[in-house]
Amino acid sequence: SFPTRRSSDRRFRRIVVLSQFGEELKQLDRWIRNDASDMLLILTQGDEVLDYRLPRDRFTRARQLIHPGGDHTISDFSSLSTVVLRFALTGKLF
Repeated sequence: SFPTRRSSDRRFRRIVVLSQFGEELKQLDRWIRNDASDMLLILTQGDEVLDYRLPRDRFTRARQLIHPGGDHTISDFSSLSTVVLRFALTGKLF
């Protein structure tokens, strides 16, 4: 495990990574890349942890909502809730 810092409150938290997660992540990755047409990938360009371009380019079959600005925790999710709900109910973004 390793400590990470949350940008919002500057406190440390611990993330535990177990070896068995590796195979689970590989299976999930294959499933998402092969059958992602009914998934919504929400990315923020202001993510301070992940480069949004990596999942954007990797999961091309998923519907993608790329939000300018924002942060890793998508703290302004409420501004996206209408789009997310519409996608959940109809499969359409707009």
